[in-house]
Amino acid sequence: MSHIWQTVYPILIAILFFELIIIVHEGGHFFAAKLMKIKVNEFSIGMGPKIFQFTKKDTKFTLRLILFGGYCAMEGEDGESDDKNSFANKKIIQRIFVVVNGALMNLVLGVLIILGMVCSQELVGIPVIADFDKDAVSNAYLQEGDRILAIDGMRVYTTTDISTGFSRSEDGNAEFLIKRDGKTKTVNVKFNTQKIDGKNYIDMDFYL
Repeated sequence: MSHIWQTVYPILIAILFFELIIIVHEGGHFFAAKLMKIKVNEFSIGMGPKIFQFTKKDTKFTLRLILFGGYCAMEGEDGESDDKNSFANKKIIQRIFVVVNGALMNLVLGVLIILGMVCSQELVGIPVIADFDKDAVSNAYLQEGDRILAIDGMRVYTTTDISTGFSRSEDGNAEFLIKRDGKTKTVNVKFNTQKIDGKNYIDMDFYL
């Protein structure tokens, strides 16, 4: 039973996350339509048979059986309508705003998710050299307090960028753009390498 749950659980999470994206997207259309005084006939979460429904200010809010979809049905969206508050009878700039706002809300959701992931981390390290290994070779080129700005032309913002920068070199040579004593300078650094699965990797011999 636990094996089945381990298989089903990720699928359920993926479906719920997909549904969240749809709700946010359609919610963007909904709130933009209300802002533009466009009549919304129905706002539905899910597809298929209705489970629950209530009406508020001429809009039906429904929860449907299959949580894999949803929609924001606006008056006059699919054709002509005599209602002055229909989608079809609004100015072109207002209709564009309503249509674009769905995708805009998805972008906002993405930013919030990334922000939440970053803020949940205990520490975001800065790429400033704090110390060297006892047998380090890079201290012939670098110093404690050096802030690494780029490695082989790739910008470095956090400590996690260092390993990505190192992966670009197989011979142990790396060009560092650093900031030292308030001045920027380029330093060519030679590191020891170690072979893993037939490929050479730089042996990082300093701490950040």
